[in-house]
Amino acid sequence: MSFQSTISTDPRSTGAGEAGDGNNTIFSANKYQQGLLVGRFAEYDSNGDIIANINGNVEPTVAGVVLRDLSMLADVIAYDTSIYPTIEFLRDGLVQVEVKSGETPEPYSSVAVWNNSDGDAGKAVVYDPHVAQQIKLQAEFIRAVAENVWLIRIYGAEQTYNVV
Repeated sequence: MSFQSTISTDPRSTGAGEAGDGNNTIFSANKYQQGLLVGRFAEYDSNGDIIANINGNVEPTVAGVVLRDLSMLADVIAYDTSIYPTIEFLRDGLVQVEVKSGETPEPYSSVAVWNNSDGDAGKAVVYDPHVAQQIKLQAEFIRAVAENVWLIRIYGAEQTYNVV
């Protein structure tokens, strides 16, 4: 839960990047890309041994959804390596994610990751086997939280690449 101001008496949901209640698998990393985006899927970059933004790489290894640091103000959307020594990402469980604009998820529909080098990279999309820029996950949409933000459930590490 993040805060709208620096006063810690106003906790409320701020959207993407919040873990849901329940049994979640959350990892941390102290090596990550400057500008890592909160509430989006990230990849493990074995070349640099870091967690990085999804950017259209061929067959990336999806690490999970980048979680918002509790000390971040609501309008902060990216990590600064000079301020935050570590980040956390959710690999399994319930999490709120940013959804690509124009997508129309329905509860329990399959989640994929938008794997392109555009401004929507790393956002959740509704799985379509005919779209090459998607990585299908073992995940499902649960419910809308806000405009372009959905609660999803990730239930495994298996991923499938579309070849169109």
